[in-house]
Amino acid sequence: MSEVKLRLLSELFYERNAANHEILSKHNRPYLVLIVLYRGLTFAIPFRSNIHHTHAYKFQDESSKRTSSGLDFSKSVIIQNDDEIGDAAHIDSAERKELLKRYKFIVEKFQRYVDDFIAGLKKESLPAKYKFSALTYYQEILLR
Repeated sequence: MSEVKLRLLSELFYERNAANHEILSKHNRPYLVLIVLYRGLTFAIPFRSNIHHTHAYKFQDESSKRTSSGLDFSKSVIIQNDDEIGDAAHIDSAERKELLKRYKFIVEKFQRYVDDFIAGLKKESLPAKYKFSALTYYQEILLR
């Protein structure tokens, strides 16, 4: 298992990606992300407290504080420079325990999402299920 990296995104990331309106951002509240390497790219998958769709990994541990919290694949972004990754971050202990236990499964599920998204980009029109994905901003990079 590769190292589990929990980080915040830097201000530089938000400045450089200001045109991507699907990125999760709240003023003065950087999002916590899981860093995953795949296809030679560095992805940042955000943690969210309320996820109401299936393009995600939802924490299932009963001791988790939130019932629909997890990693939202649809709001994943691509990190293009190391200075876009901010400080180390921490999550709820029950969620961390589950993340460590299910890390391989989560990464494989995310990789399937990316592969399916790229296949969708190659179609005449992007399938509706990907319409609000933050990855739409990175089409050129993903189709290389």
